[in-house]
Amino acid sequence: MLRLQEVWVWNSKNNDPIELIFLFVILDAGNDDVKLSSRDQRLALPGEPKCVICGRYGEYICDETDDDVCSLECKQALLCRMAKSSSSIGGLPPPRNPKPSYFE
Repeated sequence: MLRLQEVWVWNSKNNDPIELIFLFVILDAGNDDVKLSSRDQRLALPGEPKCVICGRYGEYICDETDDDVCSLECKQALLCRMAKSSSSIGGLPPPRNPKPSYFE
């Protein structure tokens, strides 16, 4: 079963919202222990790992990035953010030839 989830990505320096992402969260009845939403996760206590997306308790570590996340929602937001940043880097046009062809 799928659920549409909206996720705000926050600026960690000034706590302003950066962007709103809509995700489809897969609901798995056999995996009740994993937090689906950041709202299901408690706040982090001093000295505990914090989620890189929302700042709540980072109960899980994302296998792909090795970052602390609090829920499947934040893991998906992190992976979307990583995909966007890598596609913008990989999508650059090739560099132009610095010397015109008539010099060859």
